[in-house]
Amino acid sequence: MKTAKSTIERRVRQIRFAAQETVLLLLAAAIGLYAWRFGALNAGPVRAAMCALLSGGFLVLSHVILFGSEALKNTLRRRQWPVWLLLCAVWTGLNLNNTSISQWLQWLPGEKRGLVWGMPRGIRSDEWAVWTPFLVSQAKNGYPAVSTYFTGRQVPAGWISVGGLPALSPLLAFKPFYWGFLLLGAERGYSLLSFLRFFFLLWISYRTALRYTRGNHLLSAAAAAMLTLSPYVQWWYSQSICEVLIFSQAAVLLTDRYTGTKNRGLRWLYASAGAWCLGCYAMIAYPAWIISVGYLLVAVLVWQLCSRREALQLTDLWRLLPLMLVLAVLLLCARSDGDTLRRVMESEYPGQRLYTGGEVPQSLLTGLASLLFPLDGTVSNPSEMSNILTLAPAGLVLAIWHLARKRSRDGLAAVLVLLEAALWAFQLFGCPAWLARITLLGQCTRNTLVIGLCDLLLLFRSLSANIQESPKRALCAAVLCCIPWAVLLLAGNPLGWKTVLLVLLYLLLYLMVFSGWARELLCAVLIGLSVLGGAFVNPIQQGLALTETLAPVKAIGAAEAAEGTLFAVEGDWPVTNAAAFSGRPVLNTTQPYPDPERWEAVDPTGSYRKVYNRFCHISLRVADTTSFELLHEDHIRAWLTLKDLRSLGVTHLVSQWQYPQYQLVSAAGDWYVWLIED
Repeated sequence: MKTAKSTIERRVRQIRFAAQETVLLLLAAAIGLYAWRFGALNAGPVRAAMCALLSGGFLVLSHVILFGSEALKNTLRRRQWPVWLLLCAVWTGLNLNNTSISQWLQWLPGEKRGLVWGMPRGIRSDEWAVWTPFLVSQAKNGYPAVSTYFTGRQVPAGWISVGGLPALSPLLAFKPFYWGFLLLGAERGYSLLSFLRFFFLLWISYRTALRYTRGNHLLSAAAAAMLTLSPYVQWWYSQSICEVLIFSQAAVLLTDRYTGTKNRGLRWLYASAGAWCLGCYAMIAYPAWIISVGYLLVAVLVWQLCSRREALQLTDLWRLLPLMLVLAVLLLCARSDGDTLRRVMESEYPGQRLYTGGEVPQSLLTGLASLLFPLDGTVSNPSEMSNILTLAPAGLVLAIWHLARKRSRDGLAAVLVLLEAALWAFQLFGCPAWLARITLLGQCTRNTLVIGLCDLLLLFRSLSANIQESPKRALCAAVLCCIPWAVLLLAGNPLGWKTVLLVLLYLLLYLMVFSGWARELLCAVLIGLSVLGGAFVNPIQQGLALTETLAPVKAIGAAEAAEGTLFAVEGDWPVTNAAAFSGRPVLNTTQPYPDPERWEAVDPTGSYRKVYNRFCHISLRVADTTSFELLHEDHIRAWLTLKDLRSLGVTHLVSQWQYPQYQLVSAAGDWYVWLIED
């Protein structure tokens, strides 16, 4: 009997080992295939090397997770810092970044330079066509606090959405990721920015996860990978989403440290650092993110303080002084730029936008379908459709089961369940406009991020509990949770092989999550899926030299003009924004703030005020009559006469069209600069 039993146990172990190896090999093969497709613009040897590096690296990491000793894992954790410092030095020393500026070559003639790996993303136009041109303009003009180079008017650079621009102003104290631009220049500053965003988000997410996973290092590593490499974060990587998550989690960690010590000096230090983090969080200045994530941040902070209320005393109120000081500085800066902020609030867009919910954004239901977005061209806007790989609603279901069946007194889980349920209700059923205003939910158009975050926290919080293996519960829960996802996916592509694979993947993951089986394998699989969903979104670019080769930039750079000369570019956006790379004042680059008073010079009756009174990209056509056309909520076309341009202060017209009645100042390729003064 003993021999037969041992034989069965050995056979079961062999089957489990074979199953684990099969799953890991399939994931490694998928990573290799993604790498090959992602490197389509690169030479064959480079593609092959990256495929081998990424798939091989995943296999090594997964085997360390599954079979590595605790001593090995502890050693790797202790000795990670020299590796990170070396990576930072190499990345920054080579001027590497993840901008998609190579996309400009699809619009303008120029030289193919700097694309090291991957493919530029045209959909991320708010990075390569707006933020990066503005950044280069700032760098060429010494990082002014108030720039006169965007649209030729005074523009407070620190408040530009999303996250502002590097600028020599008091607000820079709350933008630490921009300090590298002033110290190292535009190229290396950009390189340092892209590296630090990834490193600090991964590290902060790991340290925070150790709190809600009850110190489980493996689950914390998986949670950090799923957050840092989530499709949502990577598709919005250039737009300060990392700072939103970094500073909010840092505030939580510092609060935890504050309540965990009685040392007065350390408490003052943690209070000051926490206040500074909240200032950095507020200065991201994008309500759709900071308000929605702010609800989660406040909920967690309140839970922390209530759960450790015995560690708090009345004298702790004095340690609110750093926070009061930070608020005072921010209010003074906001007051100094109050006219600009008022214009935003009174604008047609985004000022008049009020979101009341009552709809189901598709991104709420994309789930594992986000894994296909890096390479699947069937989705027109993967940035808006992407989500965090949370396996939702697995986290919510597990948390409710623990709270109800186990009678768990987990205050954090209860708070997160209530918040996620409230946000689901807002998204599904909506609320009155007055309630949306007073709760600020009217500005929260990106609640899918917070719902995903709540479910991610609940998932790993529940996984860190002692879940006994239960095949019956696993099968019931997996079927229950897979039905809505299978229906959704099958409705969109009933015969597609990708749909079948996604449904099978959901089933496998839910079985592993709810059964309590193979916890180490689950973590390795989640890390592998994170790589698939996020590591193949942003390219690797070397430097910004490509921008200097673009034809209109070269033409403007070659034009001899007095200081402060205002240029206008005749063409369609985003071509009009390329002129910002020259560092010269340009009339019709993207208008970061509404400026209706300017356009009154050519529209004295205000007939088109609702069109141009908005944050907008501006396409320009020279015409015989004046008119404005709304192409999209943030894109207008202005039809202006040459007289209109002169009345707006323009002296030089950059165009592909000929104006022989005016003096040709310079040219590059088929782009010309004409002096249009009377």
